[in-house]
Amino acid sequence: MTLHAIAAYVGYRWKAKDLHGVHSPFAYDLNEHVLRKSKGCEGEMYKWLPLKYNMLLGRLQAYYNYSRVLRLPPQDEDPEALKYDILLMDATIPGEWISLFNRYRGLIKNNSMVLLEGIHTTKRHTAKWLRLQKHPAVRMSIDLYGVGLLFFKEEIKEKQHLVLKYQI
Repeated sequence: MTLHAIAAYVGYRWKAKDLHGVHSPFAYDLNEHVLRKSKGCEGEMYKWLPLKYNMLLGRLQAYYNYSRVLRLPPQDEDPEALKYDILLMDATIPGEWISLFNRYRGLIKNNSMVLLEGIHTTKRHTAKWLRLQKHPAVRMSIDLYGVGLLFFKEEIKEKQHLVLKYQI
């Protein structure tokens, strides 16, 4: 664990909110029904993603009825020109996060999300995370320390960034 990751974790623990600190109806619902839920892990398991984030991904898929997941960069060939519910980006490619996001952004629809693993692993990871959460199409970003979630929900009128508690 890098010194940056340790400092980021201390900052995360200081800022992270639970149900009582969340005012957004969407974030409150996410917090109550996905982050605080202790069971359930449907969906595909990704070897590169730690178990607790695989469980989170499964709960997100189950709760929001997400079925189409695309890992970036694609493992085989370019994906079909379909709409996806979730784009997954892992910590091994932070230098590519921006270009991959821009390249595949058109494949996700309203009510979709991007999950980035390892957003505080290094200063570079955190800088890329901060840059992506400022993208105009992102309506809500949620920092769970180990992963970041970017939501594309047109009904969220005011851009929001939240730091929420997530523990198995």
